[in-house]
Amino acid sequence: MTRRQWLALMLASPRAPFSGTFLQLTRGHRQWPESRWRELWGYLGALGAGRLIVQWTQDGDEPLDDLLPQVFASGLAIDLGLVHEPRYWTDGAAAFPAIEARTRALLPRLRPWTARPNFKGWYITTEVDDVRWQAPAARAELVRHLKATVKAVRRVRRAPVAVSGFANGALKPEALAEFWRRLLRETGGQQLLFQDGIGAGKLTLDNLPAYYQALRRVPHLAVVEIFEMVREVPFEATAAPLSRVLRQLALAGGAPLAFSLPEYATPAGVPSAGTLYQGLISGSRAVPPLE
Repeated sequence: MTRRQWLALMLASPRAPFSGTFLQLTRGHRQWPESRWRELWGYLGALGAGRLIVQWTQDGDEPLDDLLPQVFASGLAIDLGLVHEPRYWTDGAAAFPAIEARTRALLPRLRPWTARPNFKGWYITTEVDDVRWQAPAARAELVRHLKATVKAVRRVRRAPVAVSGFANGALKPEALAEFWRRLLRETGGQQLLFQDGIGAGKLTLDNLPAYYQALRRVPHLAVVEIFEMVREVPFEATAAPLSRVLRQLALAGGAPLAFSLPEYATPAGVPSAGTLYQGLISGSRAVPPLE
């Protein structure tokens, strides 16, 4: 991409770039005083984030829905995530029965929150990649699981259902778009939240545009990874430099989601997050140098 193209993209990016962000609840949040929650909501408001996707409301066998009073008090539009099952990343489809059983037990506790005016939708916590689900048998298991989950949440409250996915570059852009078009159609999911993969090093700023282009015919919203991974297991990351995030925003267009503002772009996040926060709210239009 030429410097002229970068300049055109940068000038097209909005001042308040993010429509929303994710929130990963942990048991540590139980220790937060009310003032810390209010501080977080203030930071998100300054960044223009009006949508909050609670990535999960149960982590393994630990329910975290007792934290939802603080979350819903934010006044943000809330998407409720379901069950995070750590074994999914090693066991794949073999973890689906455990996820589904825990989801069935969790949903009655989430039902009262779906009556709140700022409840806007569901989020299926299981992230879908472009490697493990290409074989027919594996894909059939994935379709069955997602379809069952969509059906279960809609029995509680009919609302939009979002599914998250990312690419490792294993499929060409058009093949990935077709995979997701069929998957959403067959399972009843309504929106793909497409992680750009830049923070985790799965895609690059050079090949990402082709994926965005192909996904134009798939209902999706871009998720900009605003971190820079240091270590995958256990996961550790720093906030990404502003220059890189601005490039990602320009490529995503519109007002994408961030993954994730609380950790990587607020003064209360990781040590480098305050710098990224200040850069984003400044509305910087400096064009980063091309390498």
